[in-house]
Amino acid sequence: MEPITLITTVLTLATPFLIKSGESFAEKVGEDIWNVIKSPFVKKNVEVPTNVDSINEKNELIKLIENELRENTQYKEELKNAVEKGNQQLNSYSQQNINNNAEVQKQINIQSNSGSIQM
Repeated sequence: MEPITLITTVLTLATPFLIKSGESFAEKVGEDIWNVIKSPFVKKNVEVPTNVDSINEKNELIKLIENELRENTQYKEELKNAVEKGNQQLNSYSQQNINNNAEVQKQINIQSNSGSIQM
């Protein structure tokens, strides 16, 4: 079996696992950020809307966060740090490297994309 065929085959077979592990990783990052979002409200015993599919609940959550940001500069810093940390974690996870001792025909490493790609 040619090296590129082997690489393509193993990556195809591993893709469902990688997608699931990526989802789990993203869920963990989201959970960490959610804990930061709700922390001041839990301390104040304020119920935090969790159904962001509902426009009313999403707007209510936005208003709660906006008010807290105005009153609490430490909360703003905590949210900012959580977003930066989450972005770093997701960016480091999303990089894929292929290492192979054999000859690789083509390798593409795309860090970000703002348009269409044709090959």
